[in-house]
Amino acid sequence: MFDSPESFQAYATIEAGIWMMSEIQKEWNKKRSPIEKAVDEATGFGRDQDIMWSQSIVVILEDIIVAKKFIEMDFESDQTILDRTKEHIKLMKSA
Repeated sequence: MFDSPESFQAYATIEAGIWMMSEIQKEWNKKRSPIEKAVDEATGFGRDQDIMWSQSIVVILEDIIVAKKFIEMDFESDQTILDRTKEHIKLMKSA
């Protein structure tokens, strides 16, 4: 499995990336009160936070894809998510 230190690092990058994305998802899905939602909407904080989290996911996915390429793992689904996340960011910024 770990043919080299670089191989170990690639697997660690993938695992860490998956963990980081799950942490972002937990925060993203956190319940907010109606007042918090209204304040976020009025100030634009919710949109800005969404963009920031999405940009973090882009960086994480890019690292995962590089690691998967190195160990010759399939990364097609990661690439699809990356492309969709980048498109989401464009839409959020133009709104």
